[in-house]
Amino acid sequence: MLMFQLRTEAFAKEGRYKQELQDAQATMTYAPADTGGYVLTARRYICQGYQKRALDVLNTGLEQVPHTHSDYITLLQEKDIPQKGLDHCVDFFIRLPYDIICHVINYIPTSTIINCSRVFSAWSSLILKHPVLWRDIHTYAVECPTSEPHPYQLLRSISHYVDTFRRFPSGKSSCSTMS
Repeated sequence: MLMFQLRTEAFAKEGRYKQELQDAQATMTYAPADTGGYVLTARRYICQGYQKRALDVLNTGLEQVPHTHSDYITLLQEKDIPQKGLDHCVDFFIRLPYDIICHVINYIPTSTIINCSRVFSAWSSLILKHPVLWRDIHTYAVECPTSEPHPYQLLRSISHYVDTFRRFPSGKSSCSTMS
């Protein structure tokens, strides 16, 4: 376990965060009754902005580590950090004036817009109510990766804004565009 902790620290210093997280998780797997892996993994998630994941890891640690362990209190104290982050989470995008949000949305690629509409209900509401964005939809008959969403998946929500929906034969490099 000491090897994983040392490697985790080395990866952090080198900026190799994916490897750091993998080793921190391995520490939890190989020594589930020790607090070190849980704390390292939670801190890595916190640095990446994943407060909920950090809380989940720390809660798992509180379940796995005996209450009598000398560092059990450390898990309890570490749990306060991501909890405060969640309690004070601010979505700056939602706080922007609507005209600025619309302007920003105009520069975002279609697939990203569609993905954003699925992230948070407030974002979805703003994106789906953007009338200019959905006025003209052009799709192209190309094979798209399954991870890339198509605008027609949102047609039920945006149909009252759509003036033109065109499907072209393949030949474009992107799966869909809007103009």
